[in-house]
Amino acid sequence: MLVLLCGSSGVGRSECLKRLVADHGWAMVPWLTTRAPRDGERDRIPVSREAFEDADRAGSIFYRFEFHGHHYAILRRAVRAAVESPLPHGTDVLPSSLAAFDEVSRVAIGISADAFDLGARLRAAGRGQRQLTAELESRLLFEPSVADRIDRVLVSHEGKLAELAGELAALPFASLVRPRA
Repeated sequence: MLVLLCGSSGVGRSECLKRLVADHGWAMVPWLTTRAPRDGERDRIPVSREAFEDADRAGSIFYRFEFHGHHYAILRRAVRAAVESPLPHGTDVLPSSLAAFDEVSRVAIGISADAFDLGARLRAAGRGQRQLTAELESRLLFEPSVADRIDRVLVSHEGKLAELAGELAALPFASLVRPRA
């Protein structure tokens, strides 16, 4: 089952996903990226721009986007494997990317944080320049075009990602799965 953790930069999507994999037996759906890997990052596969474009030309890419000059893509085979598995396979997406997943069965969980907490997290991570973008992405969770695609919204609190992961792991995913659009 494909589970999308949807929220802006800084709300804890990636950290929560790491906890779900480590503590609750989830699998991670990997993304290709032309960006250099961050410390401890396991859900991004760094590739050259040429390899990225080759995968796109071969029709292997399910969804792609560019962010701050770097390219990101999720492969068709990874999405198919997640959808066909009875075990939760998670990946993190921005609210603006959610519509791309309408064609597959999936569950979308919106993760939100208050603006003060979000700004503090981004500054602490050295990404304060992204605060305005993150705040705008956070507001998208509640816009009808995105909110209609979200199956549940949870609030992320600083220092409580283990609790958020536990709350996510306890959700009745089988009853939340959206069939293909």
